This record gives sequence, structure tokens and C-alpha cells, in this order.
Amino acid sequence: MAQTTSAQSARNVVVEHSTDGSSWTDCSGLANTIKWDGGERETGNTHTFTGDAPVHTRGKLGESTVVLNAIYTESGSEVARIAHTAYKNGTPFYLRWAPLGATTGNIRYTTSAGTVKNPVVPTEMKADSADALAVEISLECPSIADAAIP
Repeated sequence: MAQTTSAQSARNVVVEHSTDGSSWTDCSGLANTIKWDGGERETGNTHTFTGDAPVHTRGKLGESTVVLNAIYTESGSEVARIAHTAYKNGTPFYLRWAPLGATTGNIRYTTSAGTVKNPVVPTEMKADSADALAVEISLECPSIADAAIP
């Protein structure tokens, strides 16, 4: 097989957040990294007295965790404060992202209603660094859907 010529970088990623799953706010100008972990399908293996290999079965999907790193601000309308409020109040929070940008036909991943698992505060501040302060938002959710952007 020939080497691909359609590889993409993360330069056009669009990340959005929501507290209701229907009104979305673009936070791409604050977001730095996004990582999806989990969501594996459970499997089972049971050996019987007959046969050398196990009987293999497939189960349900496990929960997913999406970790978003973003620049810290204290603006109440930006992702750090909104996610921290959802953490404190135990209210739903959603993320969605389009790796190749928010263009019709591109794939976008959208979390179901999730729970922010950690306080969304700067966790590392160095006196000798000029880097922007950052936060980590860890969102646990039951599922993540993927669909083409209409």
C-alpha cells in the first residue's frame, strides 16, 4: 500500500463546550490539548472443559473520559470558569470537537452529558515561567458520538 498523502495536523481543531447539549460555545482559542480515554467494549472469555480456546463474548461499552487542557482565565463566560462551576454544582457539562475544523461533512465528536471530575484551577504555577496559566478539565461521560457536521 502506498503511503498516505492526506495526513492532517491539529491546526484546524475546533473545540466547543456546553452546559445543556444544545447551545455551544467555541473555546478553541483557549484549548490546548484534548484527549479521549476509555470507551472500550467489555469482553468476556470463558473456558469450557472441551476445546483449547475460550468462548469469547462481547459486552457493553465502558464510560469515557475526555481531558481538555485550556488557558486559565477568570472570565465567567470562558471554559475554565464554566467547567469549574459545573464541577462545584455537580451539573452536566458537554464537550465536542472537530479534528479537521467545523466544515460541513467533517467528523465531529460529541460527549453525552458528563461530569467534571476535578476542580478546574491552575495546578502548576512557576515563578520562572512566562507560559500562560493552564487548567485541566477531566470530563467523565457515558458515551461519545461521532457524526458528520451538517
